Amino acid sequence: MIGWYFNRFVEQVDSYEMPARFLRVVAKKYTFGETSGISYTNTWLNTMDINESQLASLKSGFRPGGTLGESTMILTLYHESTHAYLDLKENEQKFKEFIRDGTAYYRLAPLQGGGTADDPDRIFQEAAASYVAHRAATWYGAYDEIESYREGTDEKTWEGHGDKAFYDRVETRVRKIPGEYDQAMRDRMFGYQEKRGVQVSTTQGISARIKAFCDDEILEGKIPDYFVKSEFLERRYESLLTLIAQSRTLVPVEVIKK
Repeated sequence: MIGWYFNRFVEQVDSYEMPARFLRVVAKKYTFGETSGISYTNTWLNTMDINESQLASLKSGFRPGGTLGESTMILTLYHESTHAYLDLKENEQKFKEFIRDGTAYYRLAPLQGGGTADDPDRIFQEAAASYVAHRAATWYGAYDEIESYREGTDEKTWEGHGDKAFYDRVETRVRKIPGEYDQAMRDRMFGYQEKRGVQVSTTQGISARIKAFCDDEILEGKIPDYFVKSEFLERRYESLLTLIAQSRTLVPVEVIKK
């Protein structure tokens, strides 16, 4: 049954023009369960256990502009699905080379607090999964914020409570979204291994090859480095600015209640 909710999630993010192809592959090959701990993908058993609170969000459904704050759920599902996808594709030549080269890249990589990596495969796997998840969650977070301000602007305008100061505050905030998106997309520091049961992050940023492969093969070229390069987000953003500008010209009216 959890698989049904995961498939619904895949169709929904696909409708937003987010990467969904690799999610569909995972949905067909993996079995989904629930856990009270952290979400976890078992690549030996082809199972993905989703944290119960995030599973509750998955079951209840979501929408951009809503109140659930789904970016965390998207972060988790894209992260775990990347682990699963790399497992399913590991015997295909280009993926085999990607995994081999990525593991080699993190051999003896520096770690936070000193020392060097002794589990480069784990660091590579976590780096790739975290990079993909971060990009997807950042993209969705920008979309979600745009739609949230759209709903707030609509509510203020059409209920007759609009005022210039409100629209000025909203516009000031909205105009920061592209820059914040671009800043978040510059992050290249991902990946960790475990030492004595503690996660220790690497201080070595992902390579250009890892980034390019994840961008093209997993994210389908749909999550650009710059906000203006996303036609979908740019359309929604410009549409919101137009709505704000138009709302300033409307004379507030009293709501007639029957």
